[in-house]
Amino acid sequence: QEDDGVDVHGVDISMLLGHNLLNNGFRIYFKAGRFLEKMDSGPFGNEVNSGTLLGLGIGWTWTRVDLNFWMAWREPNAYEHGGEDVNAISSGLSIAFRF
Repeated sequence: QEDDGVDVHGVDISMLLGHNLLNNGFRIYFKAGRFLEKMDSGPFGNEVNSGTLLGLGIGWTWTRVDLNFWMAWREPNAYEHGGEDVNAISSGLSIAFRF
């Protein structure tokens, strides 16, 4: 497998508003926040992107385990270069163990 030489590090910070976030069972939520990521593409230089994110998530909570899936729209002008139109969406699946 060929290494493309691109290394990406970042963080998303979000607030959640939804149904059944504190109890066991099904949950659904809206998330709003900010993202920041740094892309290091070797000889082509570094790039920092940041902006607003808005998303939706669903999940299920048991006594000791959380399972969540979410999708979030990212502010597209953080990725626009040279007049190109882009859409940016992130998604994730998480399994958390509570103790």
